Amino acid sequence: MKILWPSSAIVVNLLVLVSPIVKAGDSHMNDQRKPPSGGASGNAGASGLDARAGAEKHNALLKRGIDLIDPHIIIQDRKSGPGGSAETDLKEGIRYIDRAIEVFSKNWAAHWYRGKAYQALGDHRRAYESFHAAYQLNWTQVDVVRELGLECLDVGMFREAVAVAKANVQLAPKDAGVRANLALALLLDGQLDAAKAAVNEALRLDPEDRITQSLRDRIEDVRRGIRPPPKRISDL
Repeated sequence: MKILWPSSAIVVNLLVLVSPIVKAGDSHMNDQRKPPSGGASGNAGASGLDARAGAEKHNALLKRGIDLIDPHIIIQDRKSGPGGSAETDLKEGIRYIDRAIEVFSKNWAAHWYRGKAYQALGDHRRAYESFHAAYQLNWTQVDVVRELGLECLDVGMFREAVAVAKANVQLAPKDAGVRANLALALLLDGQLDAAKAAVNEALRLDPEDRITQSLRDRIEDVRRGIRPPPKRISDL
């Protein structure tokens, strides 16, 4: 049984509409260039055109990548994953986003979508690396932190998963899924009493969630010695 709480469709739709857009005036555009040696101190009109062209190129590449990736990524309440043309779309989408990142590397949404693509392909190490890059750029976005924490679990970095999940609880204290992810991380890290407290808080916020109820039962079975402590996600 999969007991993870990934990003929601609502958040993903907002990312598509808002977050990826880069403005031409961004001071961090990767393609900014110094004036030629011995030349004029700079041409403001030319540099402005360079920045605008770079922003337009980044946005066009990123949009094409997202269009290929978005139908296949793993989000709550939507069936998705490689199958048929999905694997081809995901890999092609990654190539477009790689090119977008070459133009402008500071857009956290580009790294986030690349992470979601690798996640859908089952390449959890690369997904972790992409989500970590997104987190370095935007550590206040709940779904950036959520996805990084889940990939920490998939690659066996349980202590980091706990730290990331605790940070997300600070960002979204009333999100039951965020609390449940903390409980899962604590269980895998062997912190059973803390896991029990976290899962009970998650159920207080959403008493009817069956996945969280199942996680509570598993934590209690491990605490009582009925089940061995899990060493990896697949043990659950």
